[in-house]
Amino acid sequence: MLAAEYGRGKGMPWSPLKGETPYFGTNHDRFFTRDERAAVAAIRARLIPSDDDGPGATEADVVTFLDRQMAGFYGRGQHWYMKGPLGEAAATQGYQSEHPPAMLYRLALAELDAYCRTEHDSPFVELPAERQDEVLTGLDEERIEFDGVSAKTFFDLL
Repeated sequence: MLAAEYGRGKGMPWSPLKGETPYFGTNHDRFFTRDERAAVAAIRARLIPSDDDGPGATEADVVTFLDRQMAGFYGRGQHWYMKGPLGEAAATQGYQSEHPPAMLYRLALAELDAYCRTEHDSPFVELPAERQDEVLTGLDEERIEFDGVSAKTFFDLL
């Protein structure tokens, strides 16, 4: 049997014109721009590294999963109540932002890039691993703030 007949793994048949072509190994971005994709891949590689327990985000191709999520109904917040009032919310109330996840990603990644260029003279993807960890920790601990969106909400969504 030809390798092309198997989509995502052994035993999962695929044939032409029967839905989507297998995604593994392709670079068909749906939502993220090239720079956004690189930034998300770098962030995920720091947050979910490979270790003795198994593969990390890079090996699991998490960025493609996220790209497809942001391009779909989840990214649009299509099944969520997205109207106000917006404000401080209890953790039990779930996602609370005026921006659906895809827009939050888009705006926050631009702000992250601007912050890193201002503070470190480099975009996030070009920073050394230790500096990337410092930036991510700053987002998590609310030491870094963005102008247009909540850096903490973005980190929590990550």
